[in-house]
Amino acid sequence: MKKLLLALAAGVASCSLATGAMAQSNGVFTNQQGTDGRILVNQSGSSNKAGLSSNEVLYQTGAGNNLIVNQSGNDNVVGKTTAGATGGVNPDGQQNGNNNTLRIDQSGNGNAVKYRQLGNNNGNLGAGQSSGANGIVPPSFQPLDYGAPAGNPTGQWNFVSQAGNGSSVSIDQNSSGNNGIGNGILIFQGGTDVKEASVTQSTAGASNYAYLDQRADGASIATVNQTNTGQDLQFNLADIRQGGTATTNATQNGYLLDLFVNQAGGTNVINSTQSASSNSVMAIFQDGNNEVTARQTNASEARLFATQTGNNNNLTSDQTGVGSIATVIQTGDGNIGFNNQVGLQTASITQSSNSNTFYNDQFGAGLNTFTLLQTGGGSHSAISNQNGSLLVANVEQYGSNNQYIGTQAGLNNVISVQQASTLNVANLVQGGSGNTATIRQNR
Repeated sequence: MKKLLLALAAGVASCSLATGAMAQSNGVFTNQQGTDGRILVNQSGSSNKAGLSSNEVLYQTGAGNNLIVNQSGNDNVVGKTTAGATGGVNPDGQQNGNNNTLRIDQSGNGNAVKYRQLGNNNGNLGAGQSSGANGIVPPSFQPLDYGAPAGNPTGQWNFVSQAGNGSSVSIDQNSSGNNGIGNGILIFQGGTDVKEASVTQSTAGASNYAYLDQRADGASIATVNQTNTGQDLQFNLADIRQGGTATTNATQNGYLLDLFVNQAGGTNVINSTQSASSNSVMAIFQDGNNEVTARQTNASEARLFATQTGNNNNLTSDQTGVGSIATVIQTGDGNIGFNNQVGLQTASITQSSNSNTFYNDQFGAGLNTFTLLQTGGGSHSAISNQNGSLLVANVEQYGSNNQYIGTQAGLNNVISVQQASTLNVANLVQGGSGNTATIRQNR
């Protein structure tokens, strides 16, 4: 049996909808208009829907509205018609206006959420409550490590929690205001099966916050797209935590970009791109068999901090702009790193254990610095190409059977190579005038 509930409210402060505790395949749709409205939906059982189709929607229009949905059971849906799919541009759930919030809790397997918010300051706690824009590394997973997912269900911050296996979330927030008030979302996903979370945030001169927690075992996929335009005092902040086998795809455009990703266990992949006029930061921590592709296209001052622990890791860093810095630490055997920098750049690389490889390319007018430390039993290799003037390459390799090939083209450049133990090889080429090369082997 299928039961359908319909509610229409205009200028109503509160609208509450609930289905029976043992009901199956229930549906709710409502179109609420006005300010300070409230919709509460409680559904138990399986295959329930809050928002059924493009004609049977779960909408709120106005300012200060609040949506709360609680669904227990399997294959339940909020704001869309097909469980498990994250595509499409016209969700059946939407809030249109300013200062709106939503809270969605789903327990069970195969549940799905697709919701959209149009307006300013939707689910946004504010910069003073975050870990801070453009901090080197957020000091804690704020506000997710507060241990209070059950608290404040109708207060600030949009909040989505899915406790079961095979769930998906897609949140789209679009702010047109140019007043520094943007969007915020928190997403918790549990379960040991594949879980997917997708967040798209776009503002005209305001800040975006996205916090995704997928630390439960099992495969997880996180996709974040953030854009802000118009003001250089606003920022995008994405904080992503994943466990098991994890994939993160992140794209940030605008001003003051912050990306923090922590992946623990399994085979992990990160594909990240930042495009900013200045001041973008990526902080990446991985434990397992990992792969990172990090691209930062800035006018100036990009920062990459990446730590990989485990064997056979792969990292590629690509930075353009003046004053950018790449700091990479790889611990384990058989790791490979690639660094490509254009402009006045600095790269600081540490590889520990055995049989690691690093490739460095730096191009620009000059003043680029490459520092490499490879420790452990040996069998390391490194190749560095630098073009410009006043270039510096400092390389230290410990253990046996290490190899370094270094090339510099320009004026007044410096190469310093130190290789410990035996059977090491250093091959250096410098073109131009005023260059210096120093090699120490078997110290």
